Amino acid sequence: MKKKNKKIKDNKIKDLLSNQKGIALLTTLIFIFLLVTFVVALLAMTGNDIKISAIQRDSTKSFYQAESGIEQALYNLNVGDEDILLWRPDSSSPYIKEPFNSSEYYEVTITNIGDPEADPPELLTDKIRIISTGILTPVGVEHSRKRSIEVIAEIGWDTDVTYKYAVLSDNVILINGSGPDMPTIEGNIHSNDAIEVHGHFADGYDDTATASGGTNDLDETEDGQYTNADPVDIPPVDYAMLEAEAFVNGTIYGSVEEPLGVTLDKHSPLWPSPGEEVGIQFIYGDLRVKEGVKVHVIGAIVVTGNIIFDNGSELIIEKSLNPFTPLALVAQGDISLKAKTSFIGGVIQSYCPLPPPPDDAYTSGTVELHNDCVVNGSVIAGTIFLHNGTEIIYDEGSMQKYITTGDPFYKKISWREL
Repeated sequence: MKKKNKKIKDNKIKDLLSNQKGIALLTTLIFIFLLVTFVVALLAMTGNDIKISAIQRDSTKSFYQAESGIEQALYNLNVGDEDILLWRPDSSSPYIKEPFNSSEYYEVTITNIGDPEADPPELLTDKIRIISTGILTPVGVEHSRKRSIEVIAEIGWDTDVTYKYAVLSDNVILINGSGPDMPTIEGNIHSNDAIEVHGHFADGYDDTATASGGTNDLDETEDGQYTNADPVDIPPVDYAMLEAEAFVNGTIYGSVEEPLGVTLDKHSPLWPSPGEEVGIQFIYGDLRVKEGVKVHVIGAIVVTGNIIFDNGSELIIEKSLNPFTPLALVAQGDISLKAKTSFIGGVIQSYCPLPPPPDDAYTSGTVELHNDCVVNGSVIAGTIFLHNGTEIIYDEGSMQKYITTGDPFYKKISWREL
C-alpha cells in the first residue's frame, strides 16, 4: 500500500514538472517588462537629448547675441552718433539692446585701457576693452543662458591723412633766399598747387618735392614726374579736443563771446613761465608778441585768430607728452614768425574748419617764416613762405610716434570668449 501511494506521489510530481501550462504568460510578462524598460530608457534619453539640444541652441543664440553686441558697439563708436572718445558704458550702466525680445538681449561695457607709460605714450582712450554678454532667458527656465566675448580695440586713423611731409600746402609754397643762410629743408615737400623757388634752394635740396599743379620749380626730372601729382589731404585740427585739454589745465584765454586775444610787450608778465610744463595754451582771438619778449612753452599754442611774432621777439616750443600731440603752433588764421630766433618742436599749422563742419570743409591761411626759425616737425598751411634763415627738419622716427590725424576709428586687435 505504501509503495502504491509513493508511486502515485511520484507520478504527480512528474506531471507537475512536465506541465507546460502558464509558461507563455510568464514569457509574455518578461517580454513586456523588458519592452517597457527599454521604452522608458529611450524616452529618458530622448528627453535628455532634447534638453541638451535646447541648451546648445540657447547657448549658440547667446553667443551670436554677444557677437552682435561687439559689432553694434564698434558701429556706435565709429559710425553712429556716439562720441568716439566719450561713449563708455560701464558695468554700473551697460549698453543694453534687445534685438529680438525682452528675453533675448545683450549687455555691453567699454573700458579705457591705454597705457600712458608705453613708448611712445598712449592716451587712455587709445585702447579699449569691449565686453559683450549675450543673455537668453527661455520661458520656464530658471537660469538664463549667457555667453560673453571680450574684444581689445585700438584707435586707428585715416592713413591717407598723416604728418608725413616736412612742408605741405593746399596752395602755393614759395621759397626765397640764396647764399649760406638760404632756407634748408630735410624731408619731402608737397603742394596741392605750385612750388616756386626764388634763389638757389634747389642746389642743396636732396629730398622729393611734388606739386599737384603745373608749376614745380623743384622737379628736375625730364618727364616732370613730380608735377601734376595727385593732391594730398590736409590733416584736420581737432580744436574741440585741444580746447577741452586746455580747459582741464585752466589755460584758456577769452571765450567765443569775448575773443580778446593776448598781446605781450616788455611790460607784460612772463607768459607762460619759462620752461614750465604748461600743455595746451588755448587763446580766443589773436596772439601778438612784440619786440623783446620771449615765449617758452612746453606743449602747444592754439589760437582762433592770427599769430604774430615781431622782429626782436623769441619763441621756444618744446614737445609735451601730456597731451601727446604733434601740434606745436596752430592758428585758424595766419602765422607770421619774424622773431630773431624761433625753435618749434612739432607741427606749425594754419587750419580753420567751416561751420557747420562737414568732414572736408575748411580753410587754410598763410604761414610765413623768417630769420633763424628752426622747426623740428612739419609746416602745413594754405600758403607757405619760407625766407632766409628758415630750417625745417622732418624727423620721420619722431613724427610717426605721434597720432596721425584724420577720421579716428577703433579696430579689433584681439578677440576671445570669456
